[in-house]
Amino acid sequence: AFNFIQNNLPVSAKFIVSSKVVNAVFERIVFPLDSGMYIPAFTKNDIATSFISFSTDDVYENSVLVDKIVTSTNDHPYITQLKAKGYSYAYLDKDLYGRSLRSEDFSVPYSVIFSNQEVKSFMLTDLLKNMEVES
Repeated sequence: AFNFIQNNLPVSAKFIVSSKVVNAVFERIVFPLDSGMYIPAFTKNDIATSFISFSTDDVYENSVLVDKIVTSTNDHPYITQLKAKGYSYAYLDKDLYGRSLRSEDFSVPYSVIFSNQEVKSFMLTDLLKNMEVES
């Protein structure tokens, strides 16, 4: 997946990835939950919940938006907000450190641009286009 991202997408392509807010010792610390956390290390592309800036307000807000995609039956407003922040792609992987984003979390069809076993990437622009048609 990382080779595909590096060879086929611009460095400006930004991803939403699975994450979890951890409140055990520190408040509002966000950690990615699967291999999506390594996108910046292997490709130089940015992710919404980077472990480099895991305690910032922006990363926390992004994690809340991703969580709302998982829990909501209408994820259009949350995807719209992430798109406004420049996140055009989603990265899905298997549950490594907690529940990851899954295909069924999204309420409408989307276009997969990469798939290999459990790992998938797709464009949020395609997802929004599908939502607008259905609305």
